[in-house]
Amino acid sequence: MVELSQSIKGFEPQWFAPIMGIGALAVALKISGSLLEWSVIGSLATGFTVLTGVLTAVFAVPWMLRFLKYPEQIRRDLSHPIRSQFFPTMPISLILVGIGLQRTFTVFPELVQQVSLGLFFLGSAGIFGFGVLLSKILFTNTNIETKHGVFAWFIPPVSHIIVPVLGFMLLASGLSGALAQTVYIISLSGLGIGTFMFLFLTPVILYRYAYEDLPDSKLAPTFLIGIAPTAVLIINAENLVKLAETGFIHAGETLVPVLEVLIGLMWGFSAWWFLLTAAIVVHYIRTDSHSFEFTWWAYTFPLGAFAISTGITSRTYEVAALETVTATLTGLLAAAITFNTYKTIQLIRQGKAFPLE
Repeated sequence: MVELSQSIKGFEPQWFAPIMGIGALAVALKISGSLLEWSVIGSLATGFTVLTGVLTAVFAVPWMLRFLKYPEQIRRDLSHPIRSQFFPTMPISLILVGIGLQRTFTVFPELVQQVSLGLFFLGSAGIFGFGVLLSKILFTNTNIETKHGVFAWFIPPVSHIIVPVLGFMLLASGLSGALAQTVYIISLSGLGIGTFMFLFLTPVILYRYAYEDLPDSKLAPTFLIGIAPTAVLIINAENLVKLAETGFIHAGETLVPVLEVLIGLMWGFSAWWFLLTAAIVVHYIRTDSHSFEFTWWAYTFPLGAFAISTGITSRTYEVAALETVTATLTGLLAAAITFNTYKTIQLIRQGKAFPLE
């Protein structure tokens, strides 16, 4: 075990990746329980939402202390072409706690609404701030090379796309007045920034994978992050349909059908990317060692987002087979989180977690 000061100094930004995976599991369980009509799974979802909130609060302490006590470590991480991309995982976790509360909690609705609203503003501020900072560093850091372009670079775009997931849920729950308009503008801004960042970065990253050697096997799990933008966009599409049904936005006669078509198109790409990731991982296993690294947590949130988007697609098109796929993906996510937790505890006991090797 390591000393507390060393733990704070070595508490690198990727430590919030596990929380993102657990937060996604809570929502995936809620959707799977609803599709399968198993109420016990819904209870589990509430428990995992509580766990997400507790872990976020606990992890936030060393994360903030590191900014105060070890600014040189923060500057080092921000200048790193890959590790820097994980800084938004902290404010993403705040948003995910709010999403979990909205999705899984049925008690104390007014308190849930107020807490979710506070998390929305805090998380959005952090996401927008890191988005500008990391983009500026990306454009001005002369040490960044083509080989550094991996799918971890999608984390800042995805963080912005996650903002409206909570924002649209708050609006659909009855938020009104100037506050509702503020949430709506912030949500649309996040959706626009994240979507265009995703579109702009995609050719850069694909160029790297096409013309450079594959990254070290340690970074193999980040390949699945490529599924996250379209998967989260599917969630936003469903929430926009709900907003149209409430009358908050003027849908006309075409918006809802267009959104439903987009859900199908994006789910098709997400499913294809999931299969492609499986093929890439098999390649790594055959040609290189793919033993556990902390980066394996990068498998969890994208897998959870895909499970959630599959459940949404199942409801949208009333395809019963996708209900089974949703439950299977959720089970796979739960297994991955259980395995990663066990191996991460081993890393901590071996003194290899602060900093991560």
